Amino acid sequence: MASLNNINSQLERSPVGMGIRKIAEIVNISDFTDGEGTSGHVDLDQKIPAGAFVIGSKVNVTEAFTGDTAAKLEIGISTDPDAFADGIDVFTTGVKGEGNYEQAQQYRADETTVRLTVTGNSDFTDIAAGRLRVDIYYLSTEVELSNDYIDRYDV
Repeated sequence: MASLNNINSQLERSPVGMGIRKIAEIVNISDFTDGEGTSGHVDLDQKIPAGAFVIGSKVNVTEAFTGDTAAKLEIGISTDPDAFADGIDVFTTGVKGEGNYEQAQQYRADETTVRLTVTGNSDFTDIAAGRLRVDIYYLSTEVELSNDYIDRYDV
C-alpha cells in the first residue's frame, strides 16, 4: 500500500512536475486602473508559469464592490480579458462559483500575467469600495521545487 508521502512525491514532486498549483492574490478596488469607461483592470503580481494548464479559479469577495448598481469580474489576460472566467458577481460578498469557467482549461506556453477586469453599469469611477481574493489553479508541467520537499531522488 502506498503511503501519502509516496503518492505526493510521485504525483506532484516527481521530475514530471504535474502537480496542482495556484497563484493567489488579494485585490482592492484602489488597485484597479480606470479604463475610462465602465470597466477597470489590474494585473496580478504573481504569474502563471510557462507550460501550465489553467484549470480554474475561485473568487472570494470579502468586501462587496459598491457605488454602482452592479459589478462583474472577468479573469483573463490583457488581450483576452475573459480567457479564464467571466460574469462573476462581485457586487455581493462570498465565495463565487457562478460565471463562465468553461474557457479555463487552457495551455499556457509562455509565462502569463493574469488580468482582472471589473465592469460596472455606468462608470468605473462610481465603484467606491471592494476587496476580493482570487485563486487561479493550474497543472504544472515543469519542475517547480522551490521548497525543501522530498522528491523521488531524495527518497
